[in-house]
Amino acid sequence: MNTVEALLIDEDMSREQFERALGRRLERLKSIQHEATHGPMLLRSSAEPLSQGDDTSRYAVLMRYYRDDRRSGPKGHELHLWVDGAYVLLRAKSYEGIEGIDNPEPPEKVEARLISLARSASKIRNPQATRSGFILGSVVMDDDHTHESATLSFYDPKRSDVTLEINYSAATPDAKQRLFERINEDARLVGLSGDTLASAMRIKTLRKGKRAFAGMEGEEWLVVEQKADPRTLNLRAESYRSDPGFMRPSLSPTLTVGGLVSQRDEKGKRSPDGPVDFIGEWTLPSFAEKITSDRVAYPSHEVDASLTDYEATALWEAILDSIRPRAGAVAPSKPPRQPPLPVESQAQVQANQRAMDHFIATGVWLEPRES
Repeated sequence: MNTVEALLIDEDMSREQFERALGRRLERLKSIQHEATHGPMLLRSSAEPLSQGDDTSRYAVLMRYYRDDRRSGPKGHELHLWVDGAYVLLRAKSYEGIEGIDNPEPPEKVEARLISLARSASKIRNPQATRSGFILGSVVMDDDHTHESATLSFYDPKRSDVTLEINYSAATPDAKQRLFERINEDARLVGLSGDTLASAMRIKTLRKGKRAFAGMEGEEWLVVEQKADPRTLNLRAESYRSDPGFMRPSLSPTLTVGGLVSQRDEKGKRSPDGPVDFIGEWTLPSFAEKITSDRVAYPSHEVDASLTDYEATALWEAILDSIRPRAGAVAPSKPPRQPPLPVESQAQVQANQRAMDHFIATGVWLEPRES
């Protein structure tokens, strides 16, 4: 599959902040030497015009670099997009020149795919009247594609221990084993049933069974971990459908309350520095030994669940009931283009006309036929 990975780095930042973060990224790629070529890991970078005229609402920079500093491997391609204060990072790989890869896409074609997707991206002004496409935070993107998969994470800075994560997959079929079947299968490996294993691990089940949501069948399992401090709630569900598609995706929401929590600032970011460290060492190519001490270590600590069982269950109910298809999210399929009719030569047109004139002049078509 030819894929593009899209990450929403930040939703509220200035053009100046974006360019500073981008400059740091470029300097890091330039500063590390490729052992085979003895040159920098960065192969090229350039600003990419995404629209005609002087459009100050968007700015994009395209980068190409080696993903491995020792041996030949896939090249990395990134398009960093700033659109009306939102920072979107688009990434892909190219495999040209690698043994064992049949008919690889050239790097230019991979980058054309990034540019095409970036051109479709825009900031959402009115959520109720947003055009078709996939919404990632405050940005909507819509390009020619056949599949979507995503991990969406939500959190409330005022309740740092409450985290909602939804795994989304549009066109893939359901797993052969459903949620409870997988749990029981794992338990059988140690000779127990799923409920017996949960009890042995001091996991209290709040609710377990079928739960339809988002217009599809589903299952849910709500538990409280009581094996040790801190008190942690895990609420999980899965959707099931026989006809997968953009409007009937596989959804796996998980709500976690309590447990290990990363420290964030009042805006919900992991660090007050924001985008500068958001595209730090974790997005660099695979040379872990060269990660320097300036890597940001996000402080974290364990906390008890800030919600009671009843409150967490009520929140869970409200979340599942709110998940529904967005009107107009998927544009109608375009009719297939019909192949053009063959064009006849002028000599063939004249020959056809002479044959028709001869047929009419003979009058054969006026004579009655015997039945």
